Formats: sequence, C-alpha cells, structure tokens
Amino acid sequence: MGRIVESFEGFNLNSEDNKEDLFLPNAYDYKNSSHELKKGEIFLGNIKISGQYDDMGEYTKKRNSFNTIRMGEQAYSITGEPLPRNEHRPIFIHKREEGEYDRYQNAKIRDIRMGYYNK
Repeated sequence: MGRIVESFEGFNLNSEDNKEDLFLPNAYDYKNSSHELKKGEIFLGNIKISGQYDDMGEYTKKRNSFNTIRMGEQAYSITGEPLPRNEHRPIFIHKREEGEYDRYQNAKIRDIRMGYYNK
C-alpha cells in the first residue's frame, strides 16, 4: 500500500465520505492506469478535471474530434501514487486514431509557439 496522506486541499481523507470519492477502492493495487485500457487502446495522459486551470474544455473539443477518446477512472502520478479522482483522470484513445491525435497536438503546439492559440 502507498503512502498515507492525511488531507488534500480541504478534504479530510480520514472521513469515510471523502475516501470513496477521492480514490477507487483498489487504487493502491496499481501504479498506473494501464489496467483500465481496453483492447487496442493507448494511454494519452492525465487531465485536470477541476479547479481554475482544468482541461475539461480541451477534453470536450477532443471528444468532438476523436471517436475513441475516453476518460478513465483513476489517474496516477509519475511516481505511481493515485491522484484524487475529483482532480485528475486518465484519458485513452484507440491506436487507430494515434496518428491523427499526434497531428492535432503538434498543430496546437505550433499555434502556441506562433502566439495565437486560445484554449
């Protein structure tokens, strides 16, 4: 089992009400989200789903552009710790859309470098 955290941004993790919302019951059984992959899918990364700088607007745009993109249930940090579910979620896409997704991301990076990308 991972490190015990007492609180996270105002949530008391010792409260039984909040524990279920923040982490899946088996969250500490894994070190990444690969167990959530469906056949033919790849992991794209984690997105922030709440707070001032959330990625939900960008995710909605991607949902409209990519048929197979989906949000998972439990995100993990690069060190293998589960991230609170009310803050972060993993996203996946089918391999057949990987090239198109890469082109989308590269165009977005190019636009940012040119100074005319708006989220």
